[in-house]
Amino acid sequence: MLLQRKCLKRMAAALAVGVLCITSGAGAVQAKEQPTAEQAAPGLVVGRLAHNMSWINVYFLRFNSLSAKGGPKNSSVTFEMEPAMSGLGTKQTTFYFAKRLPAGKYQLTGLGSINGAMTTESKLDASIPTFEVTSGGVTDLGLLVVQPTGGGKAVLLPVDDPSPVDELVRTYFPDEVAAASGAVTRWPGVATWAAQPFTYGDTDSGLGMVVDAINAGIEKGNRLKAQARWQEAKTAADYLAIAKTATTMLSEPAVAADGTMYFGSGLGQVQRRAPDGTWSHIDSGLSVEISALSLLPDDTLAIGTEDGRLLRQESAGGKFVPASRFTPTTRVLDLHQWADGTWWVTTRVQQGKDLLTNVHSGKSLAEIDTTTPVKTMSQAEAVSGFVVRPFFATSAGTKTKYFVGIAGVESHTYDSATATWTSLAKKAALQPIANNTGSVLVNMKSDQFSTDEGASWSAFKDPGRAHFVAFFNPTEGLAVRTPTSAFAAPDMEVHATTDGGKTWSLLSTLPKSPCDLRSLRQNDVQKRIFCVFHDGSIHSAGMQGGWVPERIVY
Repeated sequence: MLLQRKCLKRMAAALAVGVLCITSGAGAVQAKEQPTAEQAAPGLVVGRLAHNMSWINVYFLRFNSLSAKGGPKNSSVTFEMEPAMSGLGTKQTTFYFAKRLPAGKYQLTGLGSINGAMTTESKLDASIPTFEVTSGGVTDLGLLVVQPTGGGKAVLLPVDDPSPVDELVRTYFPDEVAAASGAVTRWPGVATWAAQPFTYGDTDSGLGMVVDAINAGIEKGNRLKAQARWQEAKTAADYLAIAKTATTMLSEPAVAADGTMYFGSGLGQVQRRAPDGTWSHIDSGLSVEISALSLLPDDTLAIGTEDGRLLRQESAGGKFVPASRFTPTTRVLDLHQWADGTWWVTTRVQQGKDLLTNVHSGKSLAEIDTTTPVKTMSQAEAVSGFVVRPFFATSAGTKTKYFVGIAGVESHTYDSATATWTSLAKKAALQPIANNTGSVLVNMKSDQFSTDEGASWSAFKDPGRAHFVAFFNPTEGLAVRTPTSAFAAPDMEVHATTDGGKTWSLLSTLPKSPCDLRSLRQNDVQKRIFCVFHDGSIHSAGMQGGWVPERIVY
């Protein structure tokens, strides 16, 4: 009994160092050390981060780290994102993070932008719910979306996405995931999140003085009307509902005979533009970017995603259902259906230090051979110093032919009539871009276009530093050019041709190059081009010139 009393006294004094008294045998009392919170096995925290802003600002102003504070010592921790930005973009536009942390409660405190040795951080509101890290367990924070709301403000939105901890996290963070074997816990903070805007830029737009100047030129009523939507939002669900109407990533469009356009976009949305210029959205039920789509004869859509999923609508305007699945590190680039109903799906996937562009085939979307491609192209992922990798491979389909290539490196053409491939290398390599129907092919590398599926090519006159040329038919087209270096934020000009590119006339000049060149798209029926401006708003221009606001987001 005396030993027990002494041990009880020692136990009270030793709680801080984790000593626990137990009895064994015939009343014998021993002291045994219990692991402290710091000594216990860590838990794993995983999650995803997406940016609902134009590509150019994801690239230059992206948040690629997330900070939190908590645990046994109330320490600050940083989650760094994968995949890192590479070349002209990412394999995925959604970033992933995973980190082992000591058990305890934590709270998200900021979003950071790490660029080499420079790090900037935007502080998050202190009302964000805490999350619990359990010893040996996995805490899944789900998907967090950075959503600008105008005026240099943004909100961080949780998306109730039940996707499990998948192969992407295991691929990018193998050591962390290998050490975790416990149950996965979904973060309940999604249900109680109060979205509070935070400041992320030093100017009105948050995107710099150039974008501020562009915004000043946009019709005031449109701007104020768009901003009011965000100011009226009260909950995370309110913000997310608006965000789904304002997604800024636009895939190559599918264009119906009446000019209706469908674009794959972020947050699992398909953006639809009616012939009268009205925009609406179709929710696929996913939360990832829809990176490719195709409009079928029965007016249903087939879609491919940034994480390798293929889905198809059950009926026009109906629900999307799964068809096939590539590995989650695969980005779907293009969906092409041949006249006999066969599908070709072009993808990009990283393999070691190389990027592979693969063409897969199947009798239907559900029968795509996701493991053995019919054609593969490889390009180096790593670069050093000022060595610039070649452009990513692109693909284009016509009625009887399919083109895939890297300009100046290699290209391959498939002829469905003979079921054969023709390959070209080096300077002879093509990188054609097709109009909506594939009736006109444009090869920017050689300033040529074809109206017979590449059997013959006709030269057109480059209006000078043209970054984009859209032929709506063999005679009419628009070109976007910058008179001076693209690195100096030059003016941007729109030129038109009505004689197959023999001559061009200047239609309009846009100061300070606000159009994100990667987002330029065309509508052959209405003879218009579309562009996502740096602030995320969509504008269009036609054969009569002048950029018209299509959709102002904030």
